[in-house]
Amino acid sequence: MTGKIEKDESIRISCPACKKVYRLPKDSIPPGKKVYVTCPNCKTKILVRGDEPGGGPGQLHTLEVSREGIEYFDRGSRVALVACEDSASFLQIEKALDELDYEYRAITTTEELENRFRYFVYPLVILFQHGTQTGPEMRRMLEVINRIPQEARRRAFVAYIHPNGNRFDSLQAFSMGCDLTLSPLDLPDLSSILKRAMTKKNALYRVLDEVAREAGQDALVARSLYI
Repeated sequence: MTGKIEKDESIRISCPACKKVYRLPKDSIPPGKKVYVTCPNCKTKILVRGDEPGGGPGQLHTLEVSREGIEYFDRGSRVALVACEDSASFLQIEKALDELDYEYRAITTTEELENRFRYFVYPLVILFQHGTQTGPEMRRMLEVINRIPQEARRRAFVAYIHPNGNRFDSLQAFSMGCDLTLSPLDLPDLSSILKRAMTKKNALYRVLDEVAREAGQDALVARSLYI
């Protein structure tokens, strides 16, 4: 994806996530330098690299815009990943995340999902299927979710929204490797549905952790009796 310095001495860049187009002052991206900018619309971090100028007077400089920049968050940061290509549904998801006090990062490819999970365990992932058929990219995203290591996976809540989703069918969610499956009809109540489901999952793991700790202590006591 590229941007060019126009005659108005500005640089035109396009966000690869939400496709919004912006202009930056020419001097803000020195030739040969790399600068990260944040999309005001979707908060995506964009790496902008200025090429070395060349040629004669009036030569246009080119910029490479990518999503390869690494974002680091503190553990516990409330940041969600959202894969949704339907604009109307995206607005409803955005509203729900705002109500839950979550930032979000929009993703469109499996590669983005994999790359982001290399550096941070996102506590919430929302995958939205547009249409009745599961496309190849969505299938690959679900496969990636299922490959996340167990310790990381338990800290990430994955909601999959598709036409046949049923939030009351836990087996359906389990079979897809998700924590919750939803129907697009659930979008108006998404914030309250997610809040209840995430609270329930956290409570379950707290109980399991307590049982595991007690089991570990009992094992240590039993072992000490034979020393």
